[in-house]
Amino acid sequence: MTLLVGIRTDDRCIHSDSLEGALQLEVCAHAIDFGTNGCANLVELAELQVRVAGDLGVAVGALTMNIKSAHLYETELAMIRRIVAAAVSDQ
Repeated sequence: MTLLVGIRTDDRCIHSDSLEGALQLEVCAHAIDFGTNGCANLVELAELQVRVAGDLGVAVGALTMNIKSAHLYETELAMIRRIVAAAVSDQ
């Protein structure tokens, strides 16, 4: 079964495709703030993918983001450094 859905607003688009029984989600964005908003966006997109996959009765596949400009604000730099340091120490 293949399901292809495209949603486009401004420079953002969301495509989903069900391949081999799993719902794959690809998000194209013009710009994303990866400080505080980026994490919230990822959580909401993942929740959307889970809900749609559940409604379709298929597994949840990969969530891929293609971003033209990913950026951080200086006010969030210390927080991001702590997150990266914690991730590196967990490996």
